[in-house]
Amino acid sequence: MNALPAVLCLDYREGPSAEWIRKTFSYAADEIAAGRMGSETVFAKLSELLFVEAIRRYAESLPEGHTGWLAGLRDPSRNTNVAGCAGGSRLCVRELAEIGYRA
Repeated sequence: MNALPAVLCLDYREGPSAEWIRKTFSYAADEIAAGRMGSETVFAKLSELLFVEAIRRYAESLPEGHTGWLAGLRDPSRNTNVAGCAGGSRLCVRELAEIGYRA
């Protein structure tokens, strides 16, 4: 998490996902306001999706030559290894370090 800034801003006015972001924020606010059964779970899952989008946009905004795990997410030849971790890959930390991004 040290590779991330202290605050991530998600601009809902621009970009290919801008409309989705606006609608997601609106839906999340409506869920919380209505207090419907399961609204906490819906809000938690929507928050995760918005967090992923914020990370994605931040990684895409980094300058060329940037190194580290965020650069690895941008590198098509390496991002499947990092993405595989979340999908239940059997790669351990040591193996990830060995195949890690090196600029």
